[in-house]
Amino acid sequence: MVEELEKIEIAIPEPGIRMKAKVVGIKRGKLKELINIDAIRNDAIRERMKKNAERDAIQIEFEVGGAVYNRTMLYSLNPRSNFYKLMKKLGGKLQIGSEIEVIFDDRGRPRIVVE
Repeated sequence: MVEELEKIEIAIPEPGIRMKAKVVGIKRGKLKELINIDAIRNDAIRERMKKNAERDAIQIEFEVGGAVYNRTMLYSLNPRSNFYKLMKKLGGKLQIGSEIEVIFDDRGRPRIVVE
């Protein structure tokens, strides 16, 4: 569907600044089902993802500044894992509507703040 617009506004994220984001979707599945591992350009990251392809992962879709992004993390209850740290920060409950913090890098990619 094509939509005619008179204007479009989004907040341009400033690198290094923490921003509030709202969770709009959550998916759980094998890592290989949630991301296209073969499309990863960095060889080292692609190989690491291939090693973890069969592991359970969580994909969090969130809205910040009028745009929707997603981040995928391995499902792990190891206290050093990002998923565990995020869940601890949220009091053990992540749901649609939850507020999380994100920080953007200099290339405009968001990272969920877990600590």
